[in-house]
Amino acid sequence: MIEAIEWATRETARAGSPFQGRIDVARIAVGGHSCGGLQAIAVSHDPRIKTTLVLASGIYIRPGGRSGVKVDKSQLERLHAPMLYMTGGPSDIAHENAADDVERITRLPVFFGSLPVGHGGTFSQPDGGEWARVTTRWLDWQLKSDADASWDFAGTDCRLCVDERWTVIRKNLPAPQGPRRESTYVPVRDGTRLSMHVYRPARNGELLQGKLPVLFAFTPYRARFRDAQGRVHELESFPRGVAERMLDAGYVLAVADIRGKGSSFGARRGFQDRTEALDGHDLVQWLAAQPWSSGHVGMYGCSYVGGTTVHVATTAPPALKAIFTGASDLDKFAFVRNGGITAQFNTRPDEPLSDDLASIPVDEDWRGTMLQAAVAEHAGNTPMAPLWYGMPCRDSVSPLTGNAFWQEVGPYTHLDTLRESGIATYFWSNLQDEPTGQMILAAENLGGKLLIGPGTHCAVPPDFDFDGEVQRHFDQHLRGQAVPQSARVKWWLDGAPPGQNWQQDSRWPGVTAKRQRWFLSGDGEGGLQTRAPRKASQSFTVNYDLGP
Repeated sequence: MIEAIEWATRETARAGSPFQGRIDVARIAVGGHSCGGLQAIAVSHDPRIKTTLVLASGIYIRPGGRSGVKVDKSQLERLHAPMLYMTGGPSDIAHENAADDVERITRLPVFFGSLPVGHGGTFSQPDGGEWARVTTRWLDWQLKSDADASWDFAGTDCRLCVDERWTVIRKNLPAPQGPRRESTYVPVRDGTRLSMHVYRPARNGELLQGKLPVLFAFTPYRARFRDAQGRVHELESFPRGVAERMLDAGYVLAVADIRGKGSSFGARRGFQDRTEALDGHDLVQWLAAQPWSSGHVGMYGCSYVGGTTVHVATTAPPALKAIFTGASDLDKFAFVRNGGITAQFNTRPDEPLSDDLASIPVDEDWRGTMLQAAVAEHAGNTPMAPLWYGMPCRDSVSPLTGNAFWQEVGPYTHLDTLRESGIATYFWSNLQDEPTGQMILAAENLGGKLLIGPGTHCAVPPDFDFDGEVQRHFDQHLRGQAVPQSARVKWWLDGAPPGQNWQQDSRWPGVTAKRQRWFLSGDGEGGLQTRAPRKASQSFTVNYDLGP
């Protein structure tokens, strides 16, 4: 093992080596099964080793074991890094030796897990079985500082601690980091299983107790996935500051993939159709019924995810108390076909199925077989661009959905339900973004709050306590807390003196503006005038010959 470490050190530094710069020798683990575990312990005093995996092994209590590896219990005092011990239960020939090692280790972080599968472990199972999963998670924590993996081993509510299959002993482990994530499939009313990822807040490695409010995002952009470099992306439906603040404030965060996207099953019939809205309704009610939930749910989102907040609200789930909606629409036809031309972002190709296969499977599906089955169903999704192109008029019947789809996906057709639902609304967008007019219409029609920033699509407004604004909205409507009174409408005024860009009032200023009629002037200069021009005509010649 030491020779292997030295080889890796040379090769990652050697010019021309196929491994040049590709081995991180600052993050090295050693491990082994049975006799190999003894060999790993024997070299683990080396300062280059950051953690050791001892599988169905342990130093002999009675010297002279049959392995031939010369190591005794005094080696345990020389160890310096966290240790993972796993055995196949009391029937495992190495179980007693391993348990004795763990009892003798007093200074180091150590996790001892016993699964009653015998000395051979689960290596003969597909992908190495449960032992392979657990050792991978340990390495993710120890070598990659994966906060989510820390919850498998550390904390009162560690995942292996509450798994009835495992018997565990833990010593000197640091507290787990970040929120505790749980990922599962939730069946909706037609039986389709949608992937739900729940993040429960914790302090000092302990879950917050009691029933907590829930903030939910419903996304087509993959709730949890790995990029090409292996990095995990999650909670990206919320700005980072919002996610951190709401977790610190004791909110449970939840993100689910819509049907036909990410790791959810099913096929998407149409962009933000009523099926999707009803799916969201069912998920809101599922979140409200969980034992850690207060029963009060809010929704947050921007762009498509903002649209899902409104569409779900149109189904009036009893548990949905408030939404915070960014950069979406009230009238999808007017938005998507503005001026008769389909908006560019609705004409791009749909993502390939390989994108969804990069989703991280839910907890019960660590091998990814369910994910593969789910993504196979995505092949039946209705393509977005042909859907919009195929409906040139507001009352067009889509050949793909068989109905007047603009009406189905226009939240304005459900204004009465939205008003009667009692759901508190907050709309926001930015001056350099296309949906801003739609958000103004939504706020004015529903009496919701409105925030208009200076930036582009879904950019968090500058010089403004956006995270606090989100929290205050949900504190008021999910927790019933009194919050400081503020104007219903806030907006950024370009060209204002420094420090005076942010304006506020009870209504958007454009709402009270007087309408004026303007006419093209008849002077041939292309100007505008407020009075109707005299009858006139003008001609010009266009040369279409562009030459060779």
